[in-house]
Amino acid sequence: MTGLKSTNYGLDYDEQLDSGLYLVTPRDDDYSEGNLGYDTLTGWRNDVLVRVDSDYFNGGARDYKRLTIDGDYKIFVEGNSSETLSNVLPEDIEDVVDVQVNTLDPATEQENGLSNLASAAESTSEELELLGQEDTNTTLTVEDQQIGIQLSAGTNPNPSLNGVFGDDDRTRVTNTTSNPWTKVGLITARFGDEWFGSSGVMIGPHHFLTSAHGIFNSTRSDSAGNGGYADEISIYLGQDGQEKYYGQVGVTSFHTVNGYTADNDGDGIIADADDDENHWNYDWAVLTLDRNIGNYTGWMGWQWNSDLSWYNDLNVNITGYPKNTINSEGIVENNWQGSFAGIDHSAEMYTISGTINSANNYQIKHHLDATGGNSGGPVWRSEGSSEYVIGLTRAIVSDRNEAIRLQKYMTDLIEDWKTNDPNPVDKPDLVDYDQWFGTDFEYLSSNSIKPGDNLTARFVTRNNGTAASGNFEVNFYASTDNDVTNSSGSHWFLGSDTISSLDPFNWDYATWSGSFPNLNPGSYYIIGFIDPSTSIDEFDDSAASNQVVFDSILQVQSLF
Repeated sequence: MTGLKSTNYGLDYDEQLDSGLYLVTPRDDDYSEGNLGYDTLTGWRNDVLVRVDSDYFNGGARDYKRLTIDGDYKIFVEGNSSETLSNVLPEDIEDVVDVQVNTLDPATEQENGLSNLASAAESTSEELELLGQEDTNTTLTVEDQQIGIQLSAGTNPNPSLNGVFGDDDRTRVTNTTSNPWTKVGLITARFGDEWFGSSGVMIGPHHFLTSAHGIFNSTRSDSAGNGGYADEISIYLGQDGQEKYYGQVGVTSFHTVNGYTADNDGDGIIADADDDENHWNYDWAVLTLDRNIGNYTGWMGWQWNSDLSWYNDLNVNITGYPKNTINSEGIVENNWQGSFAGIDHSAEMYTISGTINSANNYQIKHHLDATGGNSGGPVWRSEGSSEYVIGLTRAIVSDRNEAIRLQKYMTDLIEDWKTNDPNPVDKPDLVDYDQWFGTDFEYLSSNSIKPGDNLTARFVTRNNGTAASGNFEVNFYASTDNDVTNSSGSHWFLGSDTISSLDPFNWDYATWSGSFPNLNPGSYYIIGFIDPSTSIDEFDDSAASNQVVFDSILQVQSLF
């Protein structure tokens, strides 16, 4: 007879034996042995795996005891303290199909803070594919991919791109500032000097649900040379190409479970790199954001069903930011451009509606087109005017694709994290509009002037934050350096403009017009400096964020 080492309801009896981690007693025994330190005890009764929560037991010493389940659903716990509980109702003992796991030992929360987020370094790897593939590798592996899923007409793998079945039927979303697309975001994560990308979805005013492998990899070095969590994480909600309507949202902390981020079997290998630990069943994370951006984007609810037949042929939508798609001519296209090290990158959202195949306790299985970059993106469905996440895009597995299925233990943890995480302080964030939309609205009335000539300089400033800015100043300078805060250059103040308070995601023109000063002939940068006195408390008060360097270099001619 084998005592319980843990409880895992996603596996049937034979799979439990094969796993080596979640052993139960043989079916012909009516009792099993377990340590009451676990949240749940299980045993076989009439060839059915049943469970009893530890909450049903009287208090007492939690030493080694025996759980007995008899034919009348009576439960006896015998040990040094001789605890006994009888007449437990049948609804307190559940078939494996109905069980939703609570916080078990291999799925214990880890809260990990991200403090003093480092600024972006020069990137040697600009995009993320599942489990840390390099951006130059466009061939995705079977078990190790971040994927985004779309329904496909066929079940035969497309040889041009792993994870696509038949034709690539994914559709690009261009109205990403409309519901529900505002709720889906691109994640960029830095490990050391490498950058990676994945997808996720808003589930509250300041909480974001995604895959764990997008932010954690025990084999990938961070800036300190250690494997583990990303050094820096940013989220771009509703991004469309270069347009980042909701700006760059920071991450202040995150939550994962030990089933993915810890060494649970004591072999010295962290679960995410140890196939013996079934880490893929725990590949999910919740990120706590630095602002209540969900009050503007909205967020999705969630659903799970203990009756797994509910998932069979269920109509769903799957949305995210895949790195690659196949166009109508059969050519593989790259949907990510530029470096994730800054904000000058491009990414496109794709989605599809269709039916999934089936689900087990941990995974949703389907033949839906899926490629690297969309891991963590939501598998979701609509009911009335609301959207509900039922799973998270995860991996390509042999001849199918899979997604993490939401379960009760997950939603219980999510509710707890949402309740106990501190609320962020909303702030404005004043920026140059062009940098966030890939536009060119800045205006210089002339590229060549003489001292005393009239000159007009204008650009668009925007509030990317989640609070009104209040009135603020914009100063204009002529400079021999492209940063007016540098002591190495010479800078001349031209004038200023007062901008009335901007509500979140609103914009206005900042303009200076006047007689150009008597400067020596030569080349000069024209720079607009937003809130140069830093009187406005912003998410990002850095000079890099608040300076607008005009693209055109001004040539100043001699008076004679």
